[in-house]
Amino acid sequence: MNVEGKITSGRSLRQWQAHFHSQVRQGRPARDLLADMIQAGYSPDEARAMADRAVRAYRSALGKLLGCSTLLLLGGILFTCSTYSTARASGSASMYYIWIGGVLCGLIGIVYSVVRMSRLR
Repeated sequence: MNVEGKITSGRSLRQWQAHFHSQVRQGRPARDLLADMIQAGYSPDEARAMADRAVRAYRSALGKLLGCSTLLLLGGILFTCSTYSTARASGSASMYYIWIGGVLCGLIGIVYSVVRMSRLR
């Protein structure tokens, strides 16, 4: 049964929600999923609201990934700059650390999340 109490074939409402979320994460446009749900007996408004929730949840997750990746990138740059300025100020042939892992992971996360956000429909 759906929210209105009509008997529908196939998936329950929770199964449709999980299906929408997984398909949106895989890059399938939400409008393609609407026809499937409407055909199963749900109202167009109900289907559209579910699609909007799935897209909004994925956009939120990508936003968090973008924020964390930016912090990791900035932290890597800050760590590298601080060790370099300390080594330079000491006057001797001191070493400094380049935190390449943090910088690369931050860059990869930023590029991934921006590309996925631009393809989100």
